[in-house]
This record gives sequence, C-alpha cells and structure tokens, in this order.
Amino acid sequence: MSVKWVVLWATVCSMLLLGGCPQGAVEPPAVALQSQLRLLDVQTGAVVGQAGLDEARVRDLAVSPDGARVAAAASDGAVFLCLTEGAKPLNNPDLRTGPAALNAVAFSGDGSILAAANGEGKVFLFDALGGASKAELQAHDSGVTCLAAVDAGTRIASADQDGILKVWDLSRKELIRAQRVVPTGGVRAMAASAAAGAVATAGADGVLRLWDADGSPKAVVPAAELGAAVTVMAFSGSGTMLAAGTEDGRVLLFDPQKHLLERGAMQCAKNPIVGVGFCGEGSVVVGCQKGCLKIFDLSGGGGLVKELPKADALGAMAVTGDGRTVIAGK
Repeated sequence: MSVKWVVLWATVCSMLLLGGCPQGAVEPPAVALQSQLRLLDVQTGAVVGQAGLDEARVRDLAVSPDGARVAAAASDGAVFLCLTEGAKPLNNPDLRTGPAALNAVAFSGDGSILAAANGEGKVFLFDALGGASKAELQAHDSGVTCLAAVDAGTRIASADQDGILKVWDLSRKELIRAQRVVPTGGVRAMAASAAAGAVATAGADGVLRLWDADGSPKAVVPAAELGAAVTVMAFSGSGTMLAAGTEDGRVLLFDPQKHLLERGAMQCAKNPIVGVGFCGEGSVVVGCQKGCLKIFDLSGGGGLVKELPKADALGAMAVTGDGRTVIAGK
C-alpha cells in the first residue's frame, strides 16, 4: 500500500462540503479529506498528522500503551502502523494479513505485541515496534469482532460472531480460557481495563455485561435499560468509568464498581457512535458515523465543550492515553 501525505492543510480546507451531525449549534463544515487517518490536537483541534490508506476503509484503531504508536485495521486486510507524532509510518509496505477485511486491532498491555483479527476467525500477531510478523492463530470458528488487552502484560481477549470470548497469552501463543458471553448471537463491542480488572461485552442480544478478569460475571445491563444496541465501548484510564456508544447516537456512562449508570445518557448525535475515548477522567471524546467529533465535559453534567474539525465520515476513533490526541479513521 502506498502512503499519501497531505502536506498543506490549506489544500485540504479548500474541499469543503456541508455535513449533518445534530445538536443545535452551528457545526463546523465537513472536510473531504484526501487521507483516511487524521491525528488531531484535543485542545486546539489542529490536525497534527495525516496519512492515506489508498481506497481502504479504517475498521478499527488502537493506540499503544505509551501513546507513541497508532495501528489501523483496514478493509483490505492490511494493518497500518505509524508514530503518533506526525503519523510517520513504521511499516513499509503495510502489514498484510490476506484479502479478508480486518475487524479489530489491539496492542498488548505491555506494548510489545500488536494483534489484528479478521472475519475468518484468524488473529495475526506482529512486533509492535517495527511490524515484523510473529504468528498467525486460527483463534475462532467464526469471525472475530473485537480485541482488547486485559492486563499490563501480553494477555488479550478476542470475541466472535458466535458470542464466544477467549483470553490468550500472546507471548506463549496459548489459550488461557474460553467462555460464552452472549447466549445467542455475537459480540458487537468489547472493552477491557487492567486497572479495574474488568471486561465489558455488548452482544447482538442488546445486553451489556461486565465480567471480572477471571471471567466471573459482575453485572448485567438489560437491553430495555440501554434503549439501543451498543456499538463501541471504552474504559477511562483509571478504570472507574465505562462509556458505551449506541446505534441511536447516545453515550451511556457506567461506574463498573457500582454496576450502575453513572450519569444516564448523553444524546451526542443522530447516527451511530463509532468511537468513544476519555481525556483524563473529566471529559469524553465522541465520534459519530457521519463524521462529527465532539468533546463533552463529564464534571459539568455532560455538556458539549467543543467540536473538532469534521470529516465526511468516520469508521473508527481512538484517543491517546494522555488525552491529548484524537485519532480519526474513515
């Protein structure tokens, strides 16, 4: 894959089209970007790095624990690995896994291994520093939908379209345990927190479930309470809060320890949420399918703080651990 660098922001800004993300206030115009990956400064909204992935679409994003590297899972079966600073690519050519689209990507908790998974049940392992291939696992009998690091070492959880969650020790390429987490249907979203010792799964049955690190059930939030299917989830850095984005454009906030909705729901858009991430413990960044990127203040009751420069569409979004940079992929 060739990597296209967009040198002049003025060139990008010359291609404006009106976009439609809700919420009353006047919105920034959508930008028809030449690139599929943007890195934005949370404070200023400035684009601090961009990279192109040819015609491929970004399906998932992951940030290394130290915040120095970003990985994008693409629809053409490639992984794009770059530095957070300036989006400088670390792999050339991009990491190839085969023709099947990738659904998920994640760094191990110690930052040494990068995992990517596709709809054929395979999990591919790479060296996270330079992208060298390490192994290929036939991890599931159905398509893998989600990946998440579950500890500060090399254990990663994978979930599939049959509702099965598996935990792996990637350093030994060993399966630790497997369990069914959705009675019928697959896992649509998953998040994990080593700090909280918890894993959250959202299934095709519309139910959100919290699990201890050993797989014991902690809590169940029924579909009726959620109101819509969960599309994406993220824990805060301390593990004291879980944010869940929904198909109808809301973000729900939970306290994983109390097993309760912390502040109810925030209506962030009128289309599916494709990314959520925390800027410290006091604010959350939300990305919607139609391209809007918004920051909400949690300490002040969930009010809208600002909107970042908008794209014409988003496929995935992530936030660095220090909360300073938003990564948006289309």
